[in-house]
Amino acid sequence: MDEELIGGLVNRFPEILHTNVRLSDISQWRTGGVADVIIRPKSIASYLDVQAYFRRAGTTPIVIGSTSNLLFSDRGLRCPCIQIGPWFASTRVTRDTICAESGVSAQRLARISMSLGYRDLAHIVGIPGTLGGLIYMNGGSCRQSISSSLAAITSVDKEGKCLEKQPGEIGFAHRWSGFQSNGEFIASATLQLNDHVGRSVARKEMLSILRSRRLKFPLQQPNCGSTFVSDPTLYERVGPPGKIIEELGFKGYRVGGAQVSERHANFIVNCGGALSADILSLIHIIRTRVYEETGHLLAAEVRYVDENGIFSPAHKVLN
Repeated sequence: MDEELIGGLVNRFPEILHTNVRLSDISQWRTGGVADVIIRPKSIASYLDVQAYFRRAGTTPIVIGSTSNLLFSDRGLRCPCIQIGPWFASTRVTRDTICAESGVSAQRLARISMSLGYRDLAHIVGIPGTLGGLIYMNGGSCRQSISSSLAAITSVDKEGKCLEKQPGEIGFAHRWSGFQSNGEFIASATLQLNDHVGRSVARKEMLSILRSRRLKFPLQQPNCGSTFVSDPTLYERVGPPGKIIEELGFKGYRVGGAQVSERHANFIVNCGGALSADILSLIHIIRTRVYEETGHLLAAEVRYVDENGIFSPAHKVLN
């Protein structure tokens, strides 16, 4: 990055600016090079201030959350980066709604829902992401998605205008939202809870999902969750990606320090010292073999972030 721009950021945002950040320290996969700067605004007002600064400088920053669906370049990041996390996570709860900023964790949202006696958000418990990331990817589990609970979303466009939107104005599909193409920052959202079953039942269901995740997934090793999208059409015809990958004998398969999990074949884990390049190679090898055997092209849930801050589906990087 330009030294003058970095110097200006140091003077303007000393309390929320971090320089020379090792991406492997913040990445769920524990890979990636060094980011020149990462800024962590603590409120929507702070975000707007940072955004306005970059707009005047003629520079566009990227925005990331908990990194649970991201794979950073081994070369690091040369563009400015805004990170949203627990420092950007206020909530307001009513009898059947949760209004939350985008840095609130999925775990916290699920627990709030449970405490109110609702099970609507049980499916996101244990997902290592934030509300913003869930909305951006329309994430979820157990064949469910966060969009089914959204009542309203507050976003910020490139000009710094705050927009109040209904879900229908954005567009959602399986593991996709309109935010992936409209360039808007997800600031907060209101979640409507409908499925009231009582606190005891909600807690029991949430604990059951957590127990299942602990048994099925390699939670003790760095990973980014499901590598490939469980597309409904593919699921109907040949099953989920993990089943297909396992049947092709990929469990335990390694490239460098990256390995297809022995526990769940749709997870790639860092066994120690993995490079992002190792993970990309594994994704390419698996995808190619699955296509040769089934005629289906798997799509990666993971987004690769190159050193210039360009996001791409990970399966497209080595094509």
